[in-house]
Amino acid sequence: MTLPEKCVQIPSKASVELNTTTTTNASWSFLSSIRRATLVLLATGGYILAHHTTISPAKCLMDTTEGDINKESLKPLEMNEVAALTHTSLLRQASAVAVDSALQLLHRTLRASVDFSAQYRKQLNEVIDLMEFCTVTLSNAGQHDSMWELLVAARAHADSLQQQLRDLNIMMGYAYVVLENAAMAAYMNGEEFTATAAQQAISNAKYELEQEAQKNHALEIQYVYAHTHYIEASQQLDEEQEMSNNITTPNDGLPEGETDHQEEASTC
Repeated sequence: MTLPEKCVQIPSKASVELNTTTTTNASWSFLSSIRRATLVLLATGGYILAHHTTISPAKCLMDTTEGDINKESLKPLEMNEVAALTHTSLLRQASAVAVDSALQLLHRTLRASVDFSAQYRKQLNEVIDLMEFCTVTLSNAGQHDSMWELLVAARAHADSLQQQLRDLNIMMGYAYVVLENAAMAAYMNGEEFTATAAQQAISNAKYELEQEAQKNHALEIQYVYAHTHYIEASQQLDEEQEMSNNITTPNDGLPEGETDHQEEASTC
């Protein structure tokens, strides 16, 4: 294989026949340059280039050092520092940070509201079950009293969760206001996409909370029905007991004079 003339310069006084030792040294030098170039390409992430590119002898014999390849592959970042420090760019960055912080407040408050809402429904289901059991055991005073104590504790826990939900709803109102103001500031500073994303997040949060509120309201209606049924059953039981206690004997309900007159008549 002959090398191109532009890559290998033959001295004018060189002999026509090359020595075998010189040819062997040139071959090892050629292989060393290929190996060195391949290792450098692998170190700088150029595996695909070394694997798929056919390197000609003329290109391999070029003086390619590690410093030259690093200079070509690792270029300094070109940043317009003057434009990055303008009032407009700083305001846009601050607006984006404000929207991001407001979104975190909204998202975390929303997750807490959804979590407490699920706990409230679970506790309210337990209260409804206990209320129905107390209604069934009205005639049995022992079982009714034991279940009633559990019902009072469960209802107190449900009331506590409901109060926490109210506090979180107040916090959500403040989160809405903060995010809306941050979105307006971002829109004024040219961050239209950020402002639109913030408004969409507010709409999604309101929709999710509305769905949770509907579930809670439906379960609260069931609790009202169960409580009303318990009150009616308790009143009915009291009336039955009162009627049984008011059963009178034949002499009951007569005036005292008539009773004495009947006794005298029987004596006669």
